Amino acid sequence: MGIEHMDLIFDGALATIIAASGFDANAGLPGVSQKIYMLEPGDRAIYQSLHESKYSSRAWTGFQEQLLAPRHIIFTKNGRPSFRCLNTAVVSEEEKKKEMLLGDGFHSSYPALGFEFVPPSDSMAYSYLALVGEYTGRGLTKGSDILYAFKALENGTSRKMKCGSLQGIPTVAFDFFLLFDSADATLDRRIGFPSWSWAGWRGRTVSCMPEKAVNDLALVNWLRSSTWIVWFYRRRWQPPVPVRTSGTASYISKLEDRWDAHRMFDFCEQGCPSYIDPSRTEPSLNIALKPSRRKTHLLQFWTLSVHLTCRWSLPDSPGNQQSRCVLLDNNDKRCGWIRPSDHHSTNGRSSDDMVEIILITGNHDGPPEVPEKPQVPDSYWVLLIERDDDGLVAERKGLGEIKRDAIDTSLAPGPAWKEIILA
Repeated sequence: MGIEHMDLIFDGALATIIAASGFDANAGLPGVSQKIYMLEPGDRAIYQSLHESKYSSRAWTGFQEQLLAPRHIIFTKNGRPSFRCLNTAVVSEEEKKKEMLLGDGFHSSYPALGFEFVPPSDSMAYSYLALVGEYTGRGLTKGSDILYAFKALENGTSRKMKCGSLQGIPTVAFDFFLLFDSADATLDRRIGFPSWSWAGWRGRTVSCMPEKAVNDLALVNWLRSSTWIVWFYRRRWQPPVPVRTSGTASYISKLEDRWDAHRMFDFCEQGCPSYIDPSRTEPSLNIALKPSRRKTHLLQFWTLSVHLTCRWSLPDSPGNQQSRCVLLDNNDKRCGWIRPSDHHSTNGRSSDDMVEIILITGNHDGPPEVPEKPQVPDSYWVLLIERDDDGLVAERKGLGEIKRDAIDTSLAPGPAWKEIILA
């Protein structure tokens, strides 16, 4: 039993020793000869020591152990070892309000153990966003461990959602989880992982619209009214296979049937111009991929592609470290924005540059409702992509939003229904 089953290892452990007193594995354990104290719910000093420790900045140990292990023996710099059993801990009413009920394999009292972000919801999707946001803000000695160190939590969320995962992203509500953004500033590309996953970037990530996942009904309704892409996944020389976008939210039984049939409308009913035929959704099978791309994880799908002008020198929010670059249509009018995922993406760019934008989902203003009839989105969530020299495979370079009218006023050659292969 190894990395693939760390969730079972932690959950089955009698106790996990947390060495939060030093900066590396050679720091030792202060206070080993002292009496071990039972950690009381109101003892914030130990939580503060954990939060300030090097241990809590690490992704491998400081994250999974605190979430998954049922019992902790904690050694902090104050020299007093403490014990906590998460299965029997009694918490105050105030602490109960802050709990996040994650279900099997997770412990509801984890926010007290040095975590900054406490989600205000029992939605599994929202819980997943919180886990990824906390995890991607932590450090890894080896960047290649980015998915290994998350595997235990990935297994837990997959079991709860009753779905699989691709590169750390649950296959249920796949469209939603692809719309991640930088939490603090631009991200840095992590080579060896796909650009469409948060694992392919260094830096803390967040959802661009977390309010859609505050409760499961809101998310399902958004999926039903705003998505149209049929996703396929391929790797190496294997043919593309469908991404399993269905699953059952068994923790709210009323939603079980809605996960499976969340796409209510196709793109014809999502604002597609009448002169575009969006009927093609099946992937091409015989594609001559370059050898370097055959080893990568690829998404293959059809969607609408447009070209717009990106004014790199004109941030949408001047003075903001996360400034968004303005998108302009063929009339030189502002029609949307893009935030480059990688700050290196803007290096060497001219003031105005024609870029390729692909539509990912619709974006409806106002509270989500189950529509009785198709509703044309107010705008679209889009990705900025950049293609390889052969024009076949592309990578994500930014996330943004465009107005609905930008489709008809896009630059030549105009909007086109295209097959996209995203690395």
